[in-house]
Amino acid sequence: MCAILAAETAPPASPALVWNEGFVNEMKKDTLPPPLIARNLAILHTCLEKAYLLDPGCPDGRAHLAAYKIGLHLLPSHALVFEQLFTRHTLGAVSDEDREFADRCSTPILETLTRDGASRHVTYFVKHHPGAWNRTAPFFREAELAHWAGVKPLFLKTADQFRPPGPPPLSSPAYARALREVQEAGRLKSSNRTEDQTQTAQFWSDFSYTETPVGHWNSIARNIALQKQLPSRACARLFHLLNASLADTAIACWEAKYFYSFWRPISAIQRAGEDENPETAPEADWVPLLNTPSHPDYVSGHSAFSGAAGHILFLFFGNDQLTFEVRSDTLPGVVRTFDSLQKCATECGESRIYGGIHFRFSCEDGFTLGKNVADWVWSQSQN
Repeated sequence: MCAILAAETAPPASPALVWNEGFVNEMKKDTLPPPLIARNLAILHTCLEKAYLLDPGCPDGRAHLAAYKIGLHLLPSHALVFEQLFTRHTLGAVSDEDREFADRCSTPILETLTRDGASRHVTYFVKHHPGAWNRTAPFFREAELAHWAGVKPLFLKTADQFRPPGPPPLSSPAYARALREVQEAGRLKSSNRTEDQTQTAQFWSDFSYTETPVGHWNSIARNIALQKQLPSRACARLFHLLNASLADTAIACWEAKYFYSFWRPISAIQRAGEDENPETAPEADWVPLLNTPSHPDYVSGHSAFSGAAGHILFLFFGNDQLTFEVRSDTLPGVVRTFDSLQKCATECGESRIYGGIHFRFSCEDGFTLGKNVADWVWSQSQN
């Protein structure tokens, strides 16, 4: 007989919702990069999904215990917070049977995914020819997570399974159009960017000490799940699919980034005299609205994550026309409201153009990449 029970709350708090929010809040403090946040959340929610697969009637208290074990392993410096979270949402003594069940849920996924190559480090050798990514102002940080294509996916066969076609040639009209767009709309002080577009860029910036784009989409999913009053089992399924899609999208996206190693707008605009394109003009002092992240432009991570998250939520709920509110760590107090997952995902991606840190083709191809990954995860999960 199970000794550990869910604490009485009104309504009962789903373990997936409780621990998703708890993990995201704690990872913000460590300012983890989006791919690592996606990986950790995928581990957490794979464990919770397994709890309900092993026992469809799994008491929430046992699921909380399994999630607690994942938290202690992945984020040991936050053990006190997780202990308080576990205590707040459970009642009663923990039996040997409870511990054995939690171990059956957590141990296999930890043994597999903590040896997935995520902790490796590779030295990235920067190239300097036109079109090649280089460190950018103001911080000139080294290439972030250049090894991530080597991380073992959850569902994808290979990291390059849905590799996008690549950016247009530097000499092409398509490239020139994209450069001129971000040059005007994304500069620090732009007369071509509306106040709402400026707010959009800042709202979705998701930089250090925020939930990042991965956490942002998990917050959106929590809001929708609460609106729909999803039971614990359905929540476990939803967040497993969401974070497996985001984790595999991170791998596929970073594979594309370092395969093409394409320069960011700040480099492209300042060095436009080197691209041999008569339709572009250099601006040596051009700077973007947002600080440029320390990894290549193509494809946009924001767009890839949004394409994956928006699509997996659509597949799960069977409806794109959902109304929900979104908040931002960057702009506390600002609330943006959407009546469509697609509209939200598109805005999130396009925010990087207004911020001056991505070309439109990187956003569009990133969105397609994420959607393809989500489709694949969904189809494989149905087997």
